[in-house]
Amino acid sequence: MSADHPHVRMLAAFDTRVSELCLWLSDRWRDGAQSGATERTTTPMPPSAPGGHRMHAQALSAQMARRIWFAEPVSFAVFMVPCNRIALVGPPLLRRVLAARRLYACRDAARRCIDRRVRRALIDTVGEAAFAAIVDLPVGRAGADDTLPDHVADLAPDALAREGWARMSADGVCAQATLRNMVELSLLAMADTPWADCRPIVSALATQAGAPVPTPIVGPVRASVDDTAAFFSEVVRMFPELQWLFG
Repeated sequence: MSADHPHVRMLAAFDTRVSELCLWLSDRWRDGAQSGATERTTTPMPPSAPGGHRMHAQALSAQMARRIWFAEPVSFAVFMVPCNRIALVGPPLLRRVLAARRLYACRDAARRCIDRRVRRALIDTVGEAAFAAIVDLPVGRAGADDTLPDHVADLAPDALAREGWARMSADGVCAQATLRNMVELSLLAMADTPWADCRPIVSALATQAGAPVPTPIVGPVRASVDDTAAFFSEVVRMFPELQWLFG
């Protein structure tokens, strides 16, 4: 099978994303330890060592992170459901796709928006092509009549991404523990969340022997399984670069 085959690329993307997140966890743990802000998670991670041992210590902590947060095996069959492939998308594109899910739910309001600052903020978040595709979609489907966020802070890229993920998660997207952790930890990493704020969420996401410890990043929202499925059927139109993954 060619290295360009979508299935091969999915497996490679999975390994890459998990490795990147393990290194991020290792680095944040080290930074927290150096600042004195770290308390133990479900399983303690080794601190970084001085000198030539630092890289070895980082590798050990990354391996431990893999065992803690990505312990539940992922069957390739999970990726036969297109929406679960969102876990394979890396930042910053992941932020744009998740935010697009939020805008998809209020595409009629986005289309009718005449506030230039708001419209510009939305375009900057998801990209020109994605915004144009979203507002060009029909509004007859359920969920298109949601309103835009009322507060400026809720229009920030990270806020829109969290809202979009909340809708996906409520519809059962990436319900498998490892995939869920990949997305939720990516949200923390993309937002450059301080370790003191990360720690309780990261600890709650930890898995032991593959048993997930569920914790929602945001509260429940109104969502529709059919609307999320419809969104993913349009993802390639919004983000042509994801043709290989969702096409």
